[in-house]
Formats: sequence, C-alpha cells, structure tokens
Amino acid sequence: MTKKWLIPCLLILLCIMGCREGVDVAQRHEVDSLNLLAYHTRYVGLDSTAHCSQRAYEASLTADGKCYVEGRAEALANLAFVQYMVMDYDSATALYTQSAEMSKNIITKVVADVGLMKICQITGRNDEFLNYRHDAELKLNRLSESLDEMNLSPIQYTFLNYARSEFHFASATYYNNILHPELAAAEMAAVEDNMAMINYDFAQLARYYILVGDYETGRELGMKFNLTYMLASASQHVAKDMINSYDPQYGDSVSPFALYIAQDALRLFREYGSLYSRATTYLTISDYYAQNDMLEVALDTATKALEFVNIQHMGIYGDDIDFLTPFSSREDVEPTELTWLKRKDISCAWEWIATIRQHLSRLFEQMGMYSAANYNKRIYYEIMDNIRQDKRLDFQIEELKQAKTDQTAWAWAIAILSVVAFISIFLYIRHLKRMTEKSYENDINNVEASFRKWMDENEALYNSLEEREKMVDSQTYIHEQHIAENKRSYIDKCTSLSLVYSITPFLDRAINELNKLKSSDETDDVRTERIEYLSELIDRINLYNEVLSHWIKVRQGLVTLNIENFEIQSLLDTLSKNRNSFINKGLTLNVQDSDAVVKADKALTLFMMNTLLDNARKYTPEGGEVGIRANETDEYVEISVTDTGRGLSQDDIRTICQEKVYDSSQIGDVEHDETLKKNKGFGFGLMNCKGIIDKYKKTNQLFSVCTFNIESELGKGSRFYFRLPKGVMKAMAVCLMMLPVCMAGKAQTHYDADTTIVTQMRQTKQQQVDKEKEYESLKQANAARQTFIIIATMLLIIGFVVFLVIYYRVHMLPVFNMRQLMQFNKRLFETTNPDLQELVYTGINDIKAIDGIALGIVQNETSQIVVRMSANCPTPDTVESLTRHSFEMEKEMTVRDGLVRTYLLTIPTTSQDEEKATDSVVGVLTVVFHNASLSKEDDKIIQLIAEQVAKYVYFSDTKVEYQKEELQLKEDEKLRAEKEENTIHIQNMVLDNCLSAIKHETMYYPNRIRQLLDDSKQKQTMTDKEHIAQLSELINYYKEVFTVLSSCAARQLDNVMFKRKTIPVSQLAQYAEKSMKRLARKRDVEIDFSVENDSHLKVIGDQQMLEYLIDNLFTAALYTEQDRSVSLSFDRYGEFVRMTFKDEEVKKSEDELSHLFYPEHLSYDEESDKLIGVEYLVCRQIVREHDEFGGRRGCRIIASPSGNGYKMEIMINGM
Repeated sequence: MTKKWLIPCLLILLCIMGCREGVDVAQRHEVDSLNLLAYHTRYVGLDSTAHCSQRAYEASLTADGKCYVEGRAEALANLAFVQYMVMDYDSATALYTQSAEMSKNIITKVVADVGLMKICQITGRNDEFLNYRHDAELKLNRLSESLDEMNLSPIQYTFLNYARSEFHFASATYYNNILHPELAAAEMAAVEDNMAMINYDFAQLARYYILVGDYETGRELGMKFNLTYMLASASQHVAKDMINSYDPQYGDSVSPFALYIAQDALRLFREYGSLYSRATTYLTISDYYAQNDMLEVALDTATKALEFVNIQHMGIYGDDIDFLTPFSSREDVEPTELTWLKRKDISCAWEWIATIRQHLSRLFEQMGMYSAANYNKRIYYEIMDNIRQDKRLDFQIEELKQAKTDQTAWAWAIAILSVVAFISIFLYIRHLKRMTEKSYENDINNVEASFRKWMDENEALYNSLEEREKMVDSQTYIHEQHIAENKRSYIDKCTSLSLVYSITPFLDRAINELNKLKSSDETDDVRTERIEYLSELIDRINLYNEVLSHWIKVRQGLVTLNIENFEIQSLLDTLSKNRNSFINKGLTLNVQDSDAVVKADKALTLFMMNTLLDNARKYTPEGGEVGIRANETDEYVEISVTDTGRGLSQDDIRTICQEKVYDSSQIGDVEHDETLKKNKGFGFGLMNCKGIIDKYKKTNQLFSVCTFNIESELGKGSRFYFRLPKGVMKAMAVCLMMLPVCMAGKAQTHYDADTTIVTQMRQTKQQQVDKEKEYESLKQANAARQTFIIIATMLLIIGFVVFLVIYYRVHMLPVFNMRQLMQFNKRLFETTNPDLQELVYTGINDIKAIDGIALGIVQNETSQIVVRMSANCPTPDTVESLTRHSFEMEKEMTVRDGLVRTYLLTIPTTSQDEEKATDSVVGVLTVVFHNASLSKEDDKIIQLIAEQVAKYVYFSDTKVEYQKEELQLKEDEKLRAEKEENTIHIQNMVLDNCLSAIKHETMYYPNRIRQLLDDSKQKQTMTDKEHIAQLSELINYYKEVFTVLSSCAARQLDNVMFKRKTIPVSQLAQYAEKSMKRLARKRDVEIDFSVENDSHLKVIGDQQMLEYLIDNLFTAALYTEQDRSVSLSFDRYGEFVRMTFKDEEVKKSEDELSHLFYPEHLSYDEESDKLIGVEYLVCRQIVREHDEFGGRRGCRIIASPSGNGYKMEIMINGM
C-alpha cells in the first residue's frame, strides 16, 4: 500500500473511533489525526504540514474553553519544525520551548529537545546543543526503563520512534562536523541495531540511507512514498558525487546528466519550500559550471545562493540594510557577517554561510580575482573560528607535518649513513676513546644542568612563597588596623550603653514615687516633697538623655562602611553551608547561583542576608521552602529571601517598614501556635536591616537605589528584599576602559589584517573537507616514509650488529649508566611528589643489580631520621639499625663484605670562614647489593645519586616545605583577623542603630513627664487620681519602651571583644611617648613628657584597649592648652601593675575629681561640636572591661589631687 492511501485510511479510522467515544474524545482524535497527518507530510510539503498543524492547534481549544493540552503541544512542535525548515530559528526555538513547557508528556518534551538540538547545531551554538542533547538523552533513557509499563497510543509510538532516530541522526551529524567519526559511527550503529523503530517511518528511513551514503535507496524511497524533500536531497547528493568524482582523463567536461539531476533537485526543493537546500543545490550547480570552465556562470549561480541568505534574513528580521554581497572593495566597512556574529539577537545557519563564502573564494581564485577571494576567505575563517569547537583535526595535521619533517630528516640521515657507513666506522673507532670521555664529561654537566634548572624553579617557587607571605602579612596588618579602629568604636558604644543603663534606676525610683502618690493617706507636704523629688529625678534623666544625645551626635559616622565591589556568589556559598539547620527543621533551602557584582559593605550584606534567612527559617512551618536569590538589573542588584510560611498582613508590613520601634509580639497571628511564640524575638534584626539601608542612602548619591521592603500575603508566604547598587569587578572595568582603544586600533589596521590573512593562508585553519584530504594525504605519505625508514634502519642494524656488541661491552656501558643517571635526575626533579625510596631503588637498580634500599630522612621538627625502605628489602631490622647508626656517627659504613653500604646525604653549609665550613647531614642512603663486586664507575654514579637525593631532600622537604607551612599559618592568621574585623564591624553597626533608636524614641517622654509635673504644681492637681494615673501610664510606657530598646542593645554585647594577652610595660611606655607627641603637635602645645617603667613588669589585658585608654587620658588632659610637664609611670602594686598619670600644673578640685567619671561633669562645646570630658567615661569603661574579662577582679581607676594638680591611678592585672 502506498503512502497516498495510508494517510486517508488512518484519518477515517480515527474519525470513526472519535464518533463512538463522545464529543471530547472526538475532539482529541481530530487533533491527533491532524497532528499525525502533519507529521507524515513534513517531508512532502511544508505548506501541508503548516496547514494541518495550524488546524490541530486551533481545534485543540474549543469554544467552550476545553483544551486538549497534549494535542496542542504536538501541534506547536510540528509548527516549530516548519519554522526550522524555513530557517526562522528564533520562531522555531520559541515554539519548541512553548511546546515543552505546555506538555506534561515526556515524549513531546523529547521531541522539543531534539528539535532544539538541531537548531543549535545549525546555528553554531555547540554548548547549548550539548545541553539539550544531555536532557534528551536522560529522557530517552527514562522512557526505555519504563516503556513496558506505559500504555502508548499509536501516534505516541510514532513520535517516540521519530525522537529516537532524529536524536541519533542529529548527534551523528554533530560528531561528524567536529571530527569525531568514531562517535558518529556509534550513533548510526545505534540506529542500525534498532532498525525496527524506522522501518515503517519511510521519511526517517530515507533520511537514514541518505546519511549513510546510500543515495539510490533514499531516492527510491522518496519517489515511492512521494517524499519531496528526501527525493530532492538524495538527487542533490548524487549530482554532487558525480561532479566531485569527475576525472579529466575520461573527458573534457562533467556529464550534463549531473546538471540535470541537480536542476531536478532544485525544482523539488522549490516546491517543498526549503531555502537552505535550494542554496546548497545552487552551489552544486555552480560546481558543475566551474568544473566545465564556465566560471562566469558558476559565479552567477553561487551569487544566487548568497541571495537566499539575504532573502532569509530580510524575511525574518526585516532588515534591508544588512545585505550580503559576493565582494566589497571598501576596506573601511566591516563585512556584514562579522556584524551579525557580534549580535546575540540574530540566529543564522553559519555553516551554510561559511560554505557559500568558501565556494565564492575558490571561484574568485580560479578567475584570478584574488582580492575578492581573500575577502570571502576572511569571512569564512571568522565564521569558522566562532562556531568550530573541536580542533582535533588541526592538531592531528600539525603532528603529521612535524612527523613528516622528522621522517624526512631521518630518511636523509639513513641514506647518508648508508653511503658513508664503511668510511665513518674506521674514523669513529679511531676516536672512540676520546669521544667516550667527552661524552662522559658532557653527561656529568647535563646532570648538573638538570639540577640547576630544578633549583631555579624551586628558587622561583621559594621567592613566590616569600612574596605571597609578604602580601599576606600586609593584608593581616590592614585587618589588624581595622580591628583596632573598630574596637575603639566598640568601647565608645559600650560607654554609651553605660549611660543608658544608668537611667534605669531613676525610672524605677520615679515609678515608685508615683505608686506612693496614688495613696490618699499622705499629707499635702509629703506629696509636695514627692513631686519635687519626681522633678529632680526627671531632670536627672533629662540630663543623662542630653549627654547621650550629644554623645551619639558627636560619634555619628565614626563607624565607617567598608565599601567594595564583590561577587554576591561568595556570600551565597557561605549561606548554603548552613543548609543543615533548615534540613533539621524539615525545610528545603534553595540557593540560586548568581554572577552579579554589588558595591556595598560585604560584611553587612552577609549580616542582612543571614538575618532574613534566619527569620524565614523561624517562621516557616515544617515541609516548607525557603529560597534566596539575587536579581540583577542595569542599576541595582535585588537580593530577596522568600518563604512559604504564614505570611504577613498589610498592617504588619506597614508597621515593620514605617515604624522605627514596634512590639514584635503583635506582628502576625500566633495565638494558637506556641512554637512560633517561642521563636518570637524583639524585631531588632529587621530594624538593623532598615538602619543599614538608611546609612547607605546617607552615604552617597550612588546608594540612592538602596531600599528595603516586604511583599507578603497571608497563608501564602513572604518575600523580604533589599537592593544594593550594581558593582563592576576591576578586571572587567579595565577591559571596558581598553575597549575603545582596541576598536580604534582595529579600525586603523583593517587593511593590514586582510594582508595578514593572505600571507598566513597556509598556517590558518582550512575548510574541514580540505583538512580531511590533507590529513589523509599526509598520513599516507608518512606511512610510506616510515616503511622506508624501518627497512633502511634494519639494514643498518644488521650491518653494524657485531660492531655494536663490541662497542657496548667496552665503551657504551658507562655511558648508558650516565644516561640512567640522567633519567633518574629527570624523574626526581620533574615528578611531582615522587615516592622517593622506590624512585631511588629503580634508579640504582637500572645501573647496578640491588636487592633493596633504605632511605633515612631528617625531620625538621625532631631532628631525627625517619627510615623508609623499598618493597621486599631483605633483613629490614639490620638495614634500619645500620642506617640509624651511620646517621648518628655521621660516617659511611660497609658490612657483610660490601653487600650493604651506606651513603651520607650531605649539603654544604655556608660560612664566612671557609676553613670552618662543614657539610650538613640531611639523611642516609643504605643500599643492599645483589653481589659485592662494585666498579669505581658504578660507585661514583651511586654517590652522584646520593648527592642529588640530598639536594632534593634539603630543598624540597626542608626549605620549601617549611616556607609553605609558615605561609599556611599566616594565611590562617589573616583569615582570623578578617573574620574578627567583620564581626566587630557588624556589631558596631548594630549597636549604632540601637543607640540611634534609643536616642530618637526616648527623647520625647522625659520632657512630657516634666511638663505634666509642672502643670500639676501650678494647678494643684496631684490629688487628682486621674491626673496621677495619666502620669503613671506615661512613665510606665516610657519605662517599657526604654527597657525593650536597651535590652536589644544589651544583647549585642554577648560577643566579647576582649582579647587577653601578656603585654610588656615597655611597649605601653613606647606607645605613650608616641601618642603624647602626636597629640601635643596636633594641639600646638609644648609638653615635657616623662615615662618611668620597669622593663620586667608585664600586664595582662587587651593591648588595643589599653592604648585607647592612654589616648583618652592624654586627650582629656590636653583640653587645657598650656605648656607644662606631665608624667606617666608604671610600678608594682600587689598583684596589679599601677599606671599613674600626673598633671600637677592643672588644678582640679576634689569635688570635680569625685564626679570626673560620671555624666554630670560633661559639657557640650557648641563651637567645636565636642562633648568635653567624655574621655574619662571611656577610660572607666576600659577599666571595667579589664576588671570583668582580665582574669582577676580589682581593676580600678582613681582620680585624686597631687601637688597643684591631679593624678590618675589605674590598676591593671599584672604578672
């Protein structure tokens, strides 16, 4: 039965089945029948395929909204095939993608993947081709495993077999293009092993025969089943074979029958509607005319093929400016194809265009138009450089060329040796001894040269390690400096918090007094006294708040943002390591990779991301998902954390985003969930995130894009996100800066580039077919030369065999031994991390038969040797004992009549006195010989091996490895410093936000309370219970807000920043002298400063904090800008070291000294915007830190009069 009867029968059968099964089934069968018809006509006519596919697509969706999804997806796949054949690759890609996304059927998805494979292959996107191929292969393997369990319909079987065969056809074509014929053969073999899948799909069967080169069978199938495309394709290949196989010795021209077949194929392709195939056929016809020396006609025909590219481009993109021409003489205009290559929005069949350009270049060369030929060659080479991924053939050709050169040299050498052999042999024997001695010396020199080369490389490694060590030291120093700055800021924050804590007792007293006022038993006088006391308490709170406000104002901005460009992926990698905490709660953490670069503070960004992730983990129920991703735009990078939790209401979102302080217990609905109640915090994490974003905005206009926001819906989850400005990595910035220069240079050397292509034509990549021919030609020529060399060599060997035996016995054996030594050196100094004892055993055994060796190497840590033996070493206990004894005696030994010998591994040590220079023993080599006879030459070579091993051991194990260990320790120290810096930096920022919140949220209440108290005095309303209740409510609310904020700030002090160490007092004294000089110079005063210290005294404390204490002492003292003498002394005071600072020329009263460490003595200088006297509060805080964390209670700071001035005594833990 022919195909024209098969299709109607299938349609009738499907329609009958649809009528019997109801309306919905009828719709399904109608769509399936149209899709099947479109499939069977895909190589008959594209119009028919497109018509049937469009009808199936429309029929899959009825007027009442019923959609047959699978049929619709199959229709989209058929429409995509049509777009692929008409070369609209963008539309085809979109349709295949839409089909795969729409369908849940794995077969339809495989068909889409295979279609996308073909598109990527023809457009030169090899990476994407491999991705789609991998996906398709996985799906096909999954289908194969479960095929027996699937109940597939006939149309599904048809599509499955099509997907299988087309997968192998596309893969075979790809592997052929990149010169992997063995892989291509394997793909075709997979089809041959399962021919049943295409035996009844005649289009695929014809395609198979055309691919394997059986064009006649392909033509027969195309004619028999009216497969227009397959018939045309097979005819075109037959015509091409006839033209290419033409031999001029059989006639003056190619048979016109080839032209007839090609023209018939062109007619069929025109009927079918394939631009690609028509252009290819035109090139075949052009080949025919070129073979018959009709070059003008051949050029016109090839030009028509190029016009099809223009037709295809204008039909898809509507761009009539980009028009391809066979040749352009304008050297200042870049060829259109090269412009297309740079554009990502254009998809072209680059192999097709490259073939046309190659064909035109050959035609122009035959016509003598070399400029035009070079123009086309340049385009061809540029295209191939951009789309070719596998250059294996290039390497093979280069290897064959090198082999050709080598073989030619050998052939000439053998020919010359054959002629002069008998003359040379006499002269060679005459000078044999002299040559042997010279060779021996050269070999010795080569051994030394090999070692020197290795030494140079090792020295370079050692120098690079030293450079790296210096760089790490500098980075560590920078981190330490930042730690010192951040720790000083931390002490300032702790001092501010001490002011905050001192307000709490006043609030408690005020509340107690109000509670007593509520009683009606007291007299008016007592109540008046209580009101006065309340006023005093509120005034004291106002004083402390004012000091705190000025303190925060003065210190604002001291915590700097470490702005840098960094990749967000590094932070995502860090966060993904916390995946187990989500798994333990039954959650899934999805971290999406990103190549975005942001410009921000890296540590604070990590803090914000970790805070949002931690909140999502807390409030997402078991079984939920939490995700984090970074979306990049032109101006900013948005980092978002999503969860599938309970979600937030719009009121909750408004409260979090707009209120500076809120009650976190009122956020969300957790009335019936005790777990969530336990997880509830104070909401300060999100407050800190908002505070950090606000600080960014105040820093620079660049950070105007920064924002923090929430998107959420109750019952569906939430999305917390913030935005940071987009950054650029330094390397990329340099490239962008250099781009205009490079482009300008290219424009100026355009003509030179064309000239270079012409002059280096034989060195550039050739067309694939030409390279295959060249490869085969070189391979055959090399095989012939190789045969000649082998025969000639055998003749020479036979001629000189007697001479060689004698020569070897008398003279060559020592030379071979030296060569073995050279091989040993090569393996020793070129092998990475060799098995040393086995390497030494092999090296010696190649020279002299031995039974085993033992190698004792000195360890850096213990100065003892570790003995390692080769496998199967006899009498290991005796050998080890002899090795250790030889090392201890530093003497070479021989036992058992010379069968066991030791060789010391020594290295000369440098010394200014040459007479006192000695050798340092780094190990012992013990050799167990097979027999006791040892020639002087063999002994000398073994000694040389021992010398090389000694040098290797010393410079590899001792010197370089020690340097690597030192570098690793410093790397670890740098990482520690970096981590500590980030920790303190983040904590300071959080404390800064806490203090700012306290300042802004609690300034109002004391003034309001004071106002109410004044009103009560004037109006005599303190007996009014309602007025007292109002006042009580206000104070209690103020206390509650103040307590929440201060407790949040207090929690930030859980991470102790105190770093205890033993510090010599002399170091503190030196620092004090430098600090006083610096501060005095800054104040422009003359200070006679003296330091007294005991060099044996040591203190236990934090060095950076103690230095900051000294700076604050001096800064406070120098507020009095007058020339004078001051002193600093250190002495033993029981278990403490007393540091005494005296300033006897600035008088301070006892009352002033007694209040020196309390906020009451502070004053604000509006002119200089400074809080005078706060340095003493900082000193007090540092002493408190030492008292709490220094290991011994009793650290104090005492101010007392001294002479006409005062002195400060500070007790620090001592040793």
